Amino acid sequence: MQVAARRPKHNSDMDVYTPLVEFVRRHPRLLVLTGAGCSTGAGIPDYRDANGAWKRSEPMRFQLFVADALARQRYWARSMVGWRTMHWPIWRQPAM
Repeated sequence: MQVAARRPKHNSDMDVYTPLVEFVRRHPRLLVLTGAGCSTGAGIPDYRDANGAWKRSEPMRFQLFVADALARQRYWARSMVGWRTMHWPIWRQPAM
């Protein structure tokens, strides 16, 4: 279940967050682990459907990568195919 973020209408609505804010301030080395729902809610595409099945090909597992030379060749070939898709827009951006 995803919960949509909402903006507080009044400053008094912020009071519900006060204990959380104080806790975070008291624990500067806080680590928060989240589930997949946080990333998809932020616009990062998911890799599995609602039933848990892969939407694309299953990722390369480490054990297969180190054990099978053909699997490594496929892995690197697939990486090169996506290179232009992932990096080409970055190259075209004006320098800062």
